[in-house]
Amino acid sequence: MKDFKSLPGATRAGTPTKKGREFYMAQMAVDILNKDKLDILVYGPGRSLDNHHMEKLPGVTQVAIGDIMQVRDDAEFIDANEPPKRRFSVVIACEVIEHFRDPWSDFDKLLRLVDRDGVVVCGTNITDGGDLNEDRYIYFPDHTAYYSPQSLRMIAEAFGYHLDFRYPGGATPRRKRYVIFSKSRHTMEKVADYFGAVHLAPAEPLPPKKKK
Repeated sequence: MKDFKSLPGATRAGTPTKKGREFYMAQMAVDILNKDKLDILVYGPGRSLDNHHMEKLPGVTQVAIGDIMQVRDDAEFIDANEPPKRRFSVVIACEVIEHFRDPWSDFDKLLRLVDRDGVVVCGTNITDGGDLNEDRYIYFPDHTAYYSPQSLRMIAEAFGYHLDFRYPGGATPRRKRYVIFSKSRHTMEKVADYFGAVHLAPAEPLPPKKKK
């Protein structure tokens, strides 16, 4: 893998033996779509190896990696700077959109990678309208965009997408949301059906408590 060890790591990231948050986001999307021959694009995966776990999900035929620069060679690479040669059933962007320096342009690159009937699932913190001086999230390294529900809805509508927000369980902070985009009303009805039966969106399990 090219310069793999130089990529940023995170406790949520998948390893060869542990499924991370991106896997659970993809599993949710696959369950929502509920059909065969699905292909998945992991957008900006960093050091997460969840793409290998996703390959084993029922109905999934291929998992690729997309980014603005290639630093890994363990999966097919999709260059987000280029016009897409094909589109994917599922696009996962976990902890990516807060790094967008030009959200309009960067969302355009992201959303053009999904099929019309597919889903894009992003994971990010959503502002609660509180005092930004007391909000640690915006001071994390390279966090350059911070969204309200209204701003993401404006972006979705501008690109012709429907939008939904869901709270993941597990080890995620209280303002973390999965932001679900699709151009298909029928697909968004499937999202509603899924969450009619599921209380929380899936996420990585809570870490084991340290023994005293």
